[in-house]
Amino acid sequence: YLYLQDNGLQALPDDAFRDLGNLTHLFLHGNRIPSVPERAFRGLHSLDRLLLHQNRVARVHPHAFRDLGRLMTLYLFANNLSALPAEALAPLRGLQYLRLNDNPWVCDCRARPLWAWLQQFRGSSSELLCSLP
Repeated sequence: YLYLQDNGLQALPDDAFRDLGNLTHLFLHGNRIPSVPERAFRGLHSLDRLLLHQNRVARVHPHAFRDLGRLMTLYLFANNLSALPAEALAPLRGLQYLRLNDNPWVCDCRARPLWAWLQQFRGSSSELLCSLP
């Protein structure tokens, strides 16, 4: 377990957790992280729980969760996400709990891949409310 919540973190550096291959729980909620870059979680093959809620996340790179095939819980609620690439969620084959509520979602045609992914998702997810249109 690695507890980094409520520390005022303002970025996720590339490869910051690369040598923590046995890490199962990563708590990053309650910081000021604005985006999730491509290599932030590289090497975290054993990660089971990733809590990124209550940050300022407005962008998630399409390959940000590439190494997280064992992830079961992902919390991204209460951020600034208006969109999320479905490609980012595709590697999360073991995902069971997904929380995306309390974000300013833009539900236009660009959101179609995310909605399609959510329709086939068999785990538990929160209700999404559209801010626009």
